[in-house]
Amino acid sequence: MTSDGATIVSLDWDGGQLTTKPCDWKRSCEPPERNHCCGSGSARRSKEMRHSEVIYRTLLKAYPSRSLRRYGKPMAQLFSDRLRHATGARPLVRLWLRTLADLVRSVPARYIDRLRQLGHFGVYNQASRRSVFFARYTATCLVHFSITPEDILAGLLREDR
Repeated sequence: MTSDGATIVSLDWDGGQLTTKPCDWKRSCEPPERNHCCGSGSARRSKEMRHSEVIYRTLLKAYPSRSLRRYGKPMAQLFSDRLRHATGARPLVRLWLRTLADLVRSVPARYIDRLRQLGHFGVYNQASRRSVFFARYTATCLVHFSITPEDILAGLLREDR
């Protein structure tokens, strides 16, 4: 408790659950904002946190721009919060392993979702779609069961008219 009767507590990230624990900062000569359990911690820890945040923000650029605009800031904030509560080397490594595993799963998934939104031919421009249409039309007229390179060439030539 402080002189005004308030209890000082620190927040602890314990296995996915946020808990509070009492902080006895009067044992040390440092004020609460300098003590490890109550404040930002040592200069070395804050430097590591800054480096981790910069690396994470760089990794976020792997997401499609649309997802990054929508979710980039909340994701960076969540990482910063989890990083602040990861005290020690082992929790920091665990945080990075979880983060990298999530990135490996979610980045390709966001790109696949984007392709699904565009549809089967959404990634091609109008001329490409017309060429494929004419190639399929040529293959059908010549009773081919698949589109051959000759059909594609005929589709390109016909679309070019």
